[in-house]
Amino acid sequence: MRRLWNCHPGLLVAGNFLYLPLVFDPYIAQELEANPPAELDSQGNPVPSSPLLIKAQDSAFIKTVKLESLLEQYADFDPVGWEEMRRSVLGDIPESNRDNPSLPDPVLAVILFQIMPYFLKRSRSLSRRGLDRKELLELIEEHVQLPPPYARQSGKLPENKNLRAAIARLADRAERSPGPPPSGLVPADVLKEWFFQALAAKISAQERARLSQALAEQEKWADLYRRHSGLLTYLVEKGSLEVDGFGFARGRGKNEYRIYKRTGVYALKDFYGRPYIFPDCRVAVSTARRLTPFVIEHYKHPLLRRHSSGQDICTPKDFQPSLTFSAANIIKALETGINALYYGYNARRRNGYHSLDRIHQERLISFDDYRVPPDDPRMVSGEVEIKNIFD
Repeated sequence: MRRLWNCHPGLLVAGNFLYLPLVFDPYIAQELEANPPAELDSQGNPVPSSPLLIKAQDSAFIKTVKLESLLEQYADFDPVGWEEMRRSVLGDIPESNRDNPSLPDPVLAVILFQIMPYFLKRSRSLSRRGLDRKELLELIEEHVQLPPPYARQSGKLPENKNLRAAIARLADRAERSPGPPPSGLVPADVLKEWFFQALAAKISAQERARLSQALAEQEKWADLYRRHSGLLTYLVEKGSLEVDGFGFARGRGKNEYRIYKRTGVYALKDFYGRPYIFPDCRVAVSTARRLTPFVIEHYKHPLLRRHSSGQDICTPKDFQPSLTFSAANIIKALETGINALYYGYNARRRNGYHSLDRIHQERLISFDDYRVPPDDPRMVSGEVEIKNIFD
C-alpha cells in the first residue's frame, strides 16, 4: 500500500474503480496503437464508461479494483496496517478492547441454552418439558457444587453508561465519511487522504455495531446475571460442564469447544445372537473442525477403524458433516454418531471395519472380552439393552 500512495504521476479513479499506471514497453505501445484507450471528458469521466484502459496526461492507466472492495478487504491484505489504523481510530475508546468476562461467549450460549436442553429433555432422570434459560441454570445449580468464591458472588453487571457514550462517539465518527471518492486523475496523496478517512469511518461503524450488540447482550443477561452471577462466572471461567451425560469442554482457541454426549453401557449381538456389552464412551464433535462425530475415549467398536482414542465414527453415507456451527448441526452430528454405535452394526452382514464374532483365524481387534452369557444380570434386569436387534 505504501508504494501505491507514492505512485507518479498520480492515480486515476473512474466509476469507483482504481486505475493504475501501465508499465510502458514496445509491445504495449503497439497494442495501444491498435486499440486506443479511452480518454477523459471535461468532467473527468472516461468515454466510453468503465473501459479497461484510459489515457490521461499522455499516460496509460489500466483498470484494477473497486475502491469499495479495497476498503472491505484491507484487513486481509494488510493486517499490520489495518491493526495500526484500528488502534489509531479506537485508541481513546477503552470499551473497544474490553469484553465482559462473566458473560458466556456466543458459542457457549448456544451450547448452554439450545443444545444442552435438547439432550436433557430426553434424559430419563430429567424428563422436563421446555427448559428456558432460568430453569436450565437452576437445573445446573442442582448438579454443580460451586466453589465458595463463586457461591458468594453477588449479581451485578457493570454500568453501561460508558458503553452508551462510546457508541455515541463512534456513531459521530462513522458519519464523518468523506463520501464518494474523487474522480479523474488524482494526486496520490489526495486519494490516500480520502481512503484513510473512509477507512476510519468504516472502522468506527463496525465497532459501533459490535458495541451495540454487546450492550444488547448485556441488557438481555441482566436479570439472569442478578440471579445466577456466580454460576455464570464459574461456567465462563472454567469452560466445562457435564450434567446427566451431556457435557462440553473449552479448547485452546477462541470459541473452541468439544461437545459430547455419553452413550452409557449398551450391548450388541453377533451373527449367532451372542451378546457383547460395550462400556460407556463420549461421542463428541469439535467446533474447531468439520462437525464429524468421534469418540473421546480409547475405544473399540466394529465401526471404529482402530482401538484408540479420538477416532471418527463410521457414519451412514447420507450423513454429510457440516462446517457450520449451529445447535441443529451439533445435535444432528451427536445423534448420528451415537446411533451409529448403537444401531450401525448389522450382525447378519457383519458390516463395519471389524466383526464381533471370529470369522478368520487372525483378527486385528478382538471383542471376545466383551462377550457375556445371555443371562447376564445386567441384561436380565433391563439395565443394559441390546441395541442392534432388527426385525
